Amino acid sequence: MSRKKSDSDIEKSRPKGRLTSFMIFNKEVNPKVRKEFPQMTFTEISKECSKRWRSLTEKEKQVYINKSEKDKIRYERAMNEFLNRYPDAARKKPAKLLSGLKTRKKDPNKPKRVRTSYQFYSSAVWKDVKNEYPDYGTGGISKEIGKRWRRLPEKEKEKYVRKSDQDKIRFEKELKEFNGKHKGKSGKKESRHKKGKRRDKRRSRKERRRSRDRSRSRRDPKRHHRRHSHKHRRHRYSSSSSSPSSYTGSSSSGYPSSNSESISFTSSSTGSYTSDSFSD
Repeated sequence: MSRKKSDSDIEKSRPKGRLTSFMIFNKEVNPKVRKEFPQMTFTEISKECSKRWRSLTEKEKQVYINKSEKDKIRYERAMNEFLNRYPDAARKKPAKLLSGLKTRKKDPNKPKRVRTSYQFYSSAVWKDVKNEYPDYGTGGISKEIGKRWRRLPEKEKEKYVRKSDQDKIRFEKELKEFNGKHKGKSGKKESRHKKGKRRDKRRSRKERRRSRDRSRSRRDPKRHHRRHSHKHRRHRYSSSSSSPSSYTGSSSSGYPSSNSESISFTSSSTGSYTSDSFSD
């Protein structure tokens, strides 16, 4: 057997993780909420479950906490058996690596982003909050800082707003220097962008013309026919030669005429059509 197959078999036999008190509560309440509110989405159902969990008393929560502790004992026993069976396996489940995806490498010389006023305040107050609440983790400390920031008056906030504005000026200067060093790469991108804009303009012009032609044809469907018939008539009776030409009708040409009748037509280069003489 290959190594990959043996690893997959080991991971299949790994025991399931322990359930928290909220997870056990969610398993019981989730199907009830679905029946009560069938039109709700998955996120809305989870929000409703969390609201009900917060509304519970400490005595009601203790039931699910006891169940979670029992599940913890079950997990530890199963995990000890698993490690005794597979001593080379890790205690925690290994994270799945993303294969086949090309990650874009960040340039280390690229300037750092602008820091907000809240970020400056958080870095200034973090140590004090940590000393006041040593039992808090990172999430608890960040929540406490957020509460203090919301209570902070605007006059005290102005100090951190100024720092953010100064950091914005710093970022703009560094960004200009960075773009100046990497001019060649940015120039190619800009030229492609400009070409795309020109192409879009051409397409929009063509579409406008087509829409105009369609609207005209809808308004006057005989317009196209009349325009071309006018051109045909004009070219039919205009002569290319500059000298005037004459045409005399006779019986052989198909016109009903007698020996005593003669009709003479003359046409000039200007396209005029006149009758010079008519005699009985």
